[in-house]
Amino acid sequence: GYMTRHPSVDQRNPHNFIRKNGTEWVVTLLSAQQPMIATVDNSPAVFDTTMTMISTTNPARIGQPITLLVQGLGPSTPDPGESQPFPANPVAKVNAPLQATISGKAAEVIAAVGWPGQVGVYQVDLLVPDDVTPGAAVVQIIAAFISSVPIEIPVQ
Repeated sequence: GYMTRHPSVDQRNPHNFIRKNGTEWVVTLLSAQQPMIATVDNSPAVFDTTMTMISTTNPARIGQPITLLVQGLGPSTPDPGESQPFPANPVAKVNAPLQATISGKAAEVIAAVGWPGQVGVYQVDLLVPDDVTPGAAVVQIIAAFISSVPIEIPVQ
């Protein structure tokens, strides 16, 4: 499936360590009662299709997918149970209806699943809409009609 491109996330509360090509990022995990896009080194945990972090030097591309590390999306199917890691096969699909906006435009949610091997961390794949204006874009996830805190990413 599409999980193969992902780096390992090492569950060490309250931090997760994501390793990719020898680089180690610290993902700060908070107790999330609402959908929340995680942060890596004080930047939003948003990645391109190669799992390279989105940044000013690597902006999200209009019309291309991005992957977000998200918390607080609630139950999944299959549901691993409280404080249990998500399965890899089959992946755990998020039950809540999910929407996303990028700069106020509806962004297609390609997938929303529990990150295999992780506890309470989800992977949400979005398509950057064609009509987003290049520059700083505000990303928001709405799960079961509850909005995440907006984050900002560069888009071009």
